[in-house]
Amino acid sequence: MRRLKREKSTVIKVSVIVLIVAMLLCSCNRKEKEAGRKDGEKQTEDQKIAEYIEQKYGVASNPIYGRRTVHTEMQSGQKTTTFKEKIKEDSKDGSVLYKKVATEKELDGLVCVYIKEQGDNGIFLCAEYLYNRDEAVTNTYTVTLSETQENKRCYAIVEDGYLTGISITEEKDDVLDKLRYDEKISTYKCTDNGLENLYTIERKLELGDVSELREFKIKSKSEVLVYASGYGSYTYEGAEYISTQKEFCVKANQLLKDSSIDCIKMNKTSWSNRWFGMDIDESGMGKNMVKLDYSYSEPVVDETGDEVTDITIDINKEKQQFVGTEKLEEIEDNPVDYNQTNETMPQDSLVMPDNIPESINKNELQDLREFSIDGFWHSSDYRYVYHIYTQHPDNGFGTLYFADLEGESKAKHGQVKQTSSYSVILKAMEDNGFSPEVFAVNNQLRSDEITLVKAEDGLASILAGRWSDGRITYTFDSDGEYEVKTSNDWYWGQYFIIDENKIVLGKQIDNLKIYEYTVEGDSLIIDERAFVRQ
Repeated sequence: MRRLKREKSTVIKVSVIVLIVAMLLCSCNRKEKEAGRKDGEKQTEDQKIAEYIEQKYGVASNPIYGRRTVHTEMQSGQKTTTFKEKIKEDSKDGSVLYKKVATEKELDGLVCVYIKEQGDNGIFLCAEYLYNRDEAVTNTYTVTLSETQENKRCYAIVEDGYLTGISITEEKDDVLDKLRYDEKISTYKCTDNGLENLYTIERKLELGDVSELREFKIKSKSEVLVYASGYGSYTYEGAEYISTQKEFCVKANQLLKDSSIDCIKMNKTSWSNRWFGMDIDESGMGKNMVKLDYSYSEPVVDETGDEVTDITIDINKEKQQFVGTEKLEEIEDNPVDYNQTNETMPQDSLVMPDNIPESINKNELQDLREFSIDGFWHSSDYRYVYHIYTQHPDNGFGTLYFADLEGESKAKHGQVKQTSSYSVILKAMEDNGFSPEVFAVNNQLRSDEITLVKAEDGLASILAGRWSDGRITYTFDSDGEYEVKTSNDWYWGQYFIIDENKIVLGKQIDNLKIYEYTVEGDSLIIDERAFVRQ
């Protein structure tokens, strides 16, 4: 696991360099000095910044070559391992990206992303934020974004006053005999008090002989969101525990979008699909994004018995083009049980509801363990729409999205709470009930107050795929999520199927309304607009 180092530097005293930086960062109208160019023109602000960056940080080689030396010895009967990691003599560290930013109070600032060798300890990707409150004093704030000991790929993005570091690693744990894949996203806001860590998103996959483990976590100042083992969404000691990848990805993507980091999108993933679980648009590479790709040679034992590995770090390397049309693994968004067993667990005895409405014949009640309530539902008056998913009877049912089309017209997240062997209640995540108790009768959910109708199974599978009319591209997943791309916009959302001719769409999860649609072969028509399957 990578460590995120964060240390605030002391205020830099007035000096010649500080005065230069202050001139670069402040918005004063001082007279510019001649740059000494042959044409006699004055040095531009961008040229001043570039010159300052080169003097302070240097410019990194591309690629950078390094070497890792691992030394193992026995001390007092215990095996100890130490390593050294350094840049080779024919390479050099330095700046790889810099960009001007503005703080909340419109104070000028500058973020420089650079590669730094720190003694024998390693080669780190760092970022330094320089900002000033007056013309004489410049403050700095430094963070370490990633380390090469574990990295396969990492990114730094500077956009709209935000700094984001991404690191992707894969390594073998020889002790536990597991393969481990990690993703980490840390986002900072540039303020007049330094870099404020808004949140960190982490996703881990582990693969061993027995089981595949997933651990997902989002941590911010206001909340901690954890992907829980086993089933059930709940809150404990200030952390919200969720039970499906879908819930995790929706929350993570909303955080990224709120921070203007629209070039990253997290998808559900598995060990087979791990390299496709994070979509990163690299069109901003070299402008507001830098990417580092790491490759390692096979370790070689030298004459001293040390294990030596050569490291190559490529900067802004073009994305690898995957050949072939092999379909990615279908990912079922079922809750993960880390202690899976093949033993058949005895079912609990049937429990009758406390109160059964007079309109419901108790002799027709169905055991919910033998009846799937997963799918798209709607009220008969089309006011309420529901998508219930991840039913898991042994652990108390699942989760859903729902919307009141005559109310907020916004998709909200909720839970399906089982109240007896025959009945459930639908609740919002904040534990507020929004539906009366409903009962399973003749493969339907019924109550005295709401008439729920289930959409035909299989309609989402027919709709699933990518559709385009040349200007707008829809991508529908069978799990109720979709995305829309145009030449200048991208957003995702939740859809609700009513029947084969009616669907509920909106902008992200807001402004939902019913649209007419039809699917015929490779043709999709939404609101009289025709799309072709891609």
